[in-house]
Amino acid sequence: MRKKRFCNFIIVGLLIFSVLHPISVEAGEDSTRDSIGADIDQYIEECKEGTASISVAVFNGQETLYSTQYGYSNVEDQVEVDEDTVYEWGSVTKLLVWVSVMQLYEKGQINLEEDIQNYLPEIFLTKLQYDEPITMLHLMNHTAGFQETTYPVETDNPQDIESLEETLKQSEPTQIYAAGEVCSYSNWGVSLAAYMVECISGQTFDEYVKENIFVPLGMEHTAILPDWSDNTWVQEQRQELYCYSIYEDSFESYGQSIFYVLLYPSGAATGTLDDFLTFAKSLVPEEGELSPLFEKEATLDLLLSPTSYYGDTGLVRNCHGLWTMPYGDGILGHSGNTSGCSTCLYFDPDFKTGAVVMTNEMGETAYCYGLLSIIFGDYDLDSNITASDTDISGIYTSARATFESGVLKLSQYIGSILPLKQTDDPQVYDVLLTQDTVTQIDDDIFLCDNGNGLVKVLVRVRDNDGTTRLETMSQDIFKENTVTYVAKVLFLLLYVAAVACAFIMLIVNLINLLYRLLRKKKVNFGKPDIFRLCTYLTVVLSGVLVNSIIDVENYIITAIKCILLCIITTVPFIYVIILKRTKSHRIILVMGVLLLSNVIYWQWFNFWSY
Repeated sequence: MRKKRFCNFIIVGLLIFSVLHPISVEAGEDSTRDSIGADIDQYIEECKEGTASISVAVFNGQETLYSTQYGYSNVEDQVEVDEDTVYEWGSVTKLLVWVSVMQLYEKGQINLEEDIQNYLPEIFLTKLQYDEPITMLHLMNHTAGFQETTYPVETDNPQDIESLEETLKQSEPTQIYAAGEVCSYSNWGVSLAAYMVECISGQTFDEYVKENIFVPLGMEHTAILPDWSDNTWVQEQRQELYCYSIYEDSFESYGQSIFYVLLYPSGAATGTLDDFLTFAKSLVPEEGELSPLFEKEATLDLLLSPTSYYGDTGLVRNCHGLWTMPYGDGILGHSGNTSGCSTCLYFDPDFKTGAVVMTNEMGETAYCYGLLSIIFGDYDLDSNITASDTDISGIYTSARATFESGVLKLSQYIGSILPLKQTDDPQVYDVLLTQDTVTQIDDDIFLCDNGNGLVKVLVRVRDNDGTTRLETMSQDIFKENTVTYVAKVLFLLLYVAAVACAFIMLIVNLINLLYRLLRKKKVNFGKPDIFRLCTYLTVVLSGVLVNSIIDVENYIITAIKCILLCIITTVPFIYVIILKRTKSHRIILVMGVLLLSNVIYWQWFNFWSY
């Protein structure tokens, strides 16, 4: 829980005010500026004890209504943030990709609904599993079907940085869903779209962005390459930024927290608040004016038009790569997180009102989302609940965390799960293990609130095959059969218990042996004892290998670990075959069966799918 959470009580009052007085074009310019400035200042004041730094700006069209920078870029040395402080954009960088794509579309150089393989080198995609073509719209909607890549997203070693083409080849994930079937947020898919920009334009992506976005907008204080070498001023300023994580009972400093994003078009842009604001304003030009990014008004209109909806509700989910969020009447934009910064850029295309927020805190939500409620107002959807079957309680697993095969198959069962439990109020659910609550607001429509500013839409969809899923902003979440899910978890826990038992028995036997040696007693230590100790040791080693395999490093190391694990799997059975009448025969046999069956089911041998 964020330390800023202590200030949430004030959000209620501010939300009430913001619902009654959301920013709009019709509001008096001076009064609007004063009002929103006072509200944000009050919010920051209440939250300041849990703040490293916050830089925020609110705009209406090309007019900046409010801007402030509060806190420290270096808390330890009390270095205050200012107009020269740079923050990492994180995933907001993806908007540069989608703007680039729409610029090429405007020039007639790309068809958003054509097979992307027509724009890529021959045999570039090698892990496609379905015949349905993938289009640029699928990449924009994150529905191309790619599983998460196991390739490191970032590195602390600049020597690891390679060209976008080579990085994509090395990190290509398997396609596990047919195109258009499932929404699963994909950094790799966005970077693939950026590579298509390279293929079509003949420029590297950073060169293209500089020439067609940064220069036209006058963004002189923003870099996009992983090491920021495309802008030496930004590169130097980034050395001055320190990053933090603040919780109710702890304060953690990550120092400079410099990591290089290898799939850089998905999250490496870094720059000042002023440049961030300039880019945001380019998406909401004044009436009758063209955006500096496009030659035609229709191109921007198309960019901001819906490309996907939540189920059959009519609620807009995505607009050519821009996500919708449930604040005000619905806003468009993107959020971003890196290993040290959190940002957001959202706007209301109808009122042309928007906000940009930048912080040097990892996973920050109180500002990046809490301020959206103040600026845009609370989400208002008339409740009209008529369905009798409204219970969505159960265990859900993320489509993004799903690995169809290989050593990471286990991941969806130990992470990214959403366990929902219905409360005494049939329209309210608790998310177990977190402070989140889910509230039904209409038939099959729910709002998930993390209690610290972040509110997301959840929509229940029942597919033709009888499965139930929840669609949220950037991914689908599938409902698991509770009995099957529990059985799989117990199956895994039995293996963990076997490893723990082997460890205890190994220690007990070694202590007993040591005791006898120290007491100078006769030690009868023959082949059965040696085999038994070796078997316990190998079972324990299997647990270490499994844990390290799940946290994959690289292909060769993972392959070696998988092969070694397969060899270890045979040891308990060798013991049973050779010395089957010993006292520990049955225990070791059970250990061997649990080890072998888990290796087979979870595919811990399948390193080639990494």
